[in-house]
Amino acid sequence: MGDLKRNKELMTLLADVYTYDDYIFTHSFNVILYTLAIGVELNINNKNLEILGLGAILHDVGKTLVPLEVLRKPGKLTEKEFEQIQKHGDYGFHLIKNVHTVSLLVANCAYQHHERLDGSGYPRGIKGDEIHYFGKIIAVVDVFDAVTSNRVYRKAMLPHQGLEVLYAGVGKKFDNTIIEAFRGRLPFIPMVYPSN
Repeated sequence: MGDLKRNKELMTLLADVYTYDDYIFTHSFNVILYTLAIGVELNINNKNLEILGLGAILHDVGKTLVPLEVLRKPGKLTEKEFEQIQKHGDYGFHLIKNVHTVSLLVANCAYQHHERLDGSGYPRGIKGDEIHYFGKIIAVVDVFDAVTSNRVYRKAMLPHQGLEVLYAGVGKKFDNTIIEAFRGRLPFIPMVYPSN
């Protein structure tokens, strides 16, 4: 994480996440751990691992521009509130893009982590190979950590249930190779079988 240590702008973005909402910060920390584990499992080289790691730790930085009352709402979001949430990838892209000392790919990780293989994601609804591989990796771990964490609106799933959510989306939402690499790095998770 040499870029993070040398770059005050990136540290400021991360500090903004930490002071804005502790869930986002904890989630981002979990996402970087899972993401780097997948990167190692997939033999991604060190330079690209650093870019992937920066993209992972900063993937939700755009949520600092979403009102806390929307982020922490315990009930169902209105359509307008969900639209506000959906803008965080775009917000994050622009915040990171303005840090000229890092790869634009780091910003694209924030931009693409809610895109899905079948085009059902956001903010642009891109699909398949239009989504960068790093965006696909972060998408998998973002969902896993989100569903296996306690939230104001629901209790955490168990790890094997989180994997079942991912397997239910294989080929439609998520890349199977990435899920298998993730599972290979999580020996504490009981064996689960993809549901058809």
